[in-house]
Amino acid sequence: MKISRVGLTLLGTACLLAACSSNSGSGSNPVACVPPAGDTPFLAFPASGSTGNSPNIGQVIVADQTALGSGWDAVVTVSGIGSQLGGTFQPAALPLPSPNATPPFANPVYESSAFNVAVPAGSTVQVSVNNLNSTCTPVVIGSFGT
Repeated sequence: MKISRVGLTLLGTACLLAACSSNSGSGSNPVACVPPAGDTPFLAFPASGSTGNSPNIGQVIVADQTALGSGWDAVVTVSGIGSQLGGTFQPAALPLPSPNATPPFANPVYESSAFNVAVPAGSTVQVSVNNLNSTCTPVVIGSFGT
């Protein structure tokens, strides 16, 4: 069977695209994870921009207009160290721990993603939301300091 150069090029491109199709939360796909229509995830705990938080990260809490649910999780990233996927979002217990931030919308739904990770004191921790049912790139919603 004779295969043309164009055919080989197309086959090679398809193989490269397939290699980028797994969702490890690493951001290998340039398409951003898009929350459901009308939902803007907001980092509620630890408050975005806060410093002096515990370097032992047990959870992050996100406020949403609608629940993201168990098809989503949070990802924490520390420059020079890497990223860690959290547990799937679950309803968060109220009242929220401190320091927390009030979202800019009414009637928020609070969801928690659990972690068991320690980072060096003085680190900046970036928080993203990740759609587990997609090959998208997690979307950064805030950061905090330890």
